[in-house]
Amino acid sequence: MQALGTIGPKAKAKVPILIVSLSDPDLNVQASAIWAVGRMEAAAVNALPILEKIAADPNLPAPFALRTRLGILAARSFALRAGDRDSDRQGF
Repeated sequence: MQALGTIGPKAKAKVPILIVSLSDPDLNVQASAIWAVGRMEAAAVNALPILEKIAADPNLPAPFALRTRLGILAARSFALRAGDRDSDRQGF
């Protein structure tokens, strides 16, 4: 997953694998997937629902919860920017 995150949006075809990894019972696997998803830019928008579910877990250790929230912010930010670029192309 680290390699996918390093590659970033060019590895967007692998986002479904990362989404599955977000549900792994091992918090280390989840943390790696969150980091990689955050590097996928707009391609990560499909991961938002599960990231939000993870972030809502009150039993998460604080650093893990923070990392999850940062992943959410990154995915939302890139999704918004991608939407702006699309509307610019359409003349809006």
